Amino acid sequence: APMSTAGARKLRSFALASQFYGPLFRRLSEATGAELENIVFTKSKGSYYFVMTPTRRCLAQCGVLRDPAHKPLLARENVDRAALEAFCRRVVGFRLKEGEPTLQEVADEAVAEGAPAGAEGCGGLGFADRGPQLFDFSKLRRAAEGLAFLEPPPGAAAGRGDADEVALPVLLAGDALLEPFWPEGLGIVRGFLSSLDVCSTLVRWSGGASREAAHEHFSASFAQLKTLGARTRTSVLRPEEGKYALDPSTRYRTLNSASGTAAAVASMI
Repeated sequence: APMSTAGARKLRSFALASQFYGPLFRRLSEATGAELENIVFTKSKGSYYFVMTPTRRCLAQCGVLRDPAHKPLLARENVDRAALEAFCRRVVGFRLKEGEPTLQEVADEAVAEGAPAGAEGCGGLGFADRGPQLFDFSKLRRAAEGLAFLEPPPGAAAGRGDADEVALPVLLAGDALLEPFWPEGLGIVRGFLSSLDVCSTLVRWSGGASREAAHEHFSASFAQLKTLGARTRTSVLRPEEGKYALDPSTRYRTLNSASGTAAAVASMI
């Protein structure tokens, strides 16, 4: 649980990535054995929360993985829980932010001021739950297509117009469309943008666009969304976030609104 010491009040949430803080991550690896791609620290009212992305190689070298060739790699019997806890405590004890104490130093300070001690040799630094957990997201999935049209049951559409008018459009958004890479915040970003893409496609289709035109419209946005990441953001997205609207051309740099599209979308919302 959060502590009320002077050191604790200096702690601030942060998110660091190795591509932007190379020297810091190299020092971390040399001092702790932890080769990380990213690390996130969140300070909340209820607890302190760390998320990090260690490489498979360092987990094996530190004894966390008993057999690096085991399948599935993170099976319970292949993970040394004691080694995993020690690994995490070494990272938590490393100074990642200049001018701020480490979480271990804050815990030791709390014990010195009378707080109950936690695990043996760890001062007051205990776990808020069952301890550190490992998850494998080295392989990410994405939908091949984000839009499909379902036909009505036989006979149900008799006399109700042409095929386009009676088909049911089904679209994917968020994690169902693209499994996110969480350290870059892509889950919420892609979820927000793909929701707008879905709505824009539905507006076009309900306004009389054919299935082919709806597919083309959604696929153009989907192609941009698949390339979006921390390094590609400025080349994929337009910088004026306050001007983002339903029309994809207001959000994606390489898309141009077809003649009348933006006006038609605006008039229907």
